[in-house]
Amino acid sequence: MWAATMSPIRQPDASPLLVVVPNVGMAIDGERVFLDIKAAEGLVLYASNWPGRVRCLSREAEPTSIGYGAWYDRASLPFEVGLLPRNGAAADIAAAAGDASLILVGADDYRVLKLVDLVRDVPVVMIIEYTLRTRLDIVRTEQGEYLRRLKVTWWFIKTERVRRRSLARAAGLQANGRPAFDVYGPNNRQPLLYFDTRLRSSDFIGTDAAAKAEGVKAGAPLRLAYSGRLERLKGAHYLLPIASRLKQKGVPFTLDIFGDGSMRSQMQADAAVGGLSEIVTFHGPVDFDTALVPTLKSSIDLFLCCHPQADPSCTYLETLGCGVPIVGFANEAFRGVLDLGPCGLSSPIGDSDGVADHVARLSADRAELARLTLGAAEVAGPRLFENTFVQRVGHLKAVAGLS
Repeated sequence: MWAATMSPIRQPDASPLLVVVPNVGMAIDGERVFLDIKAAEGLVLYASNWPGRVRCLSREAEPTSIGYGAWYDRASLPFEVGLLPRNGAAADIAAAAGDASLILVGADDYRVLKLVDLVRDVPVVMIIEYTLRTRLDIVRTEQGEYLRRLKVTWWFIKTERVRRRSLARAAGLQANGRPAFDVYGPNNRQPLLYFDTRLRSSDFIGTDAAAKAEGVKAGAPLRLAYSGRLERLKGAHYLLPIASRLKQKGVPFTLDIFGDGSMRSQMQADAAVGGLSEIVTFHGPVDFDTALVPTLKSSIDLFLCCHPQADPSCTYLETLGCGVPIVGFANEAFRGVLDLGPCGLSSPIGDSDGVADHVARLSADRAELARLTLGAAEVAGPRLFENTFVQRVGHLKAVAGLS
């Protein structure tokens, strides 16, 4: 029950209550709460911009299962917290949010889709990131037993009808990235397009982008980078072939790879065999705020992003906000980012030679690289972390009739 987990310092009042149901879990130990850090930061901004109370409902989870989490003092949080059962579904959310003015929930989780039928007196806004095509692309990219992949494919196809119906009936829709917005937005009465990012205004390159753009014109070896999981799903297996082609073409460059994954050891071995060890550096996972962002802003000219599927990754806007253009595969998500302004170049999915050729051309045409550097900052500037939440809360207020 909600009453059993509500903070004792918060008393019910008549102000509008926004209930947020993140896709990540939560753990409560007395007056301590273990939350995903990004989710906690987002909830703080919801609380800052929503004209009333905010309550976070999350499924119970072990802290070890929450990858990037931290303990918080419950009394210090500007929002209420409540635990759902470990496998909590729509009925559990409805029972814990009956006093809400509006419920915000992620529709990528099938368990919540029936919520719109259970709380007809409370408007529900659904967040969506993945289209059916993206889900199926991910399944095809995964390696594993064929029959299992076939079953997962059938499940996604079977449940898509339910998802589309729920998204159409929801009071509002917030779509992360162009693909989801284009597929589901037209059928909802109040859709919103946004681009996810963790980059705050304090970390944005801002006016320093001009100096960085001038710097790339000097003609020094290009400083390339990739950050993310070293998995086929993220296109990590294309990085070394790109580096090899650039080396063959005589392009002076370095490639810094940030992140970890099942492919890391093999990639390091392949780099050694291919004579790339002196120009390709594997850094492993690094802290986003204190290491990755400063490095991207000061020491990286181009970002390689060979995602073979249209994952609406926050990597796109975060990288651009550091004044780093992106060269990658033309999946639907990246094409949607490129439509925002001149911030990168794309090649067909799987065409790693095409990506390398783009990099080689930019190495020779530093004026164009400088133009894309400025364009990256211009695209990201209006879409920083705080701005995105103001936009999203404004949408929620409009749906709830509070603006």
